[in-house]
Amino acid sequence: MEQAKTYAVLLGLKFAYATNGNAIVEFDFYKGTETQLESFPSPAELWQRYREGEGLPADEAEKLVTP
Repeated sequence: MEQAKTYAVLLGLKFAYATNGNAIVEFDFYKGTETQLESFPSPAELWQRYREGEGLPADEAEKLVTP
């Protein structure tokens, strides 16, 4: 997990993941928490969490993904 967190910081990511093939561990930089998961979150779930963490209203967030 420490290596995943280091890479996430270097890349400016807000979530880091590590797995040993049996368990998945997530570190959430917004909350500062480490959680064991049953499966990886969906892209939609991560986008929602990112928007909430950054305080982006839906209309502002849409501008980020619209060409």
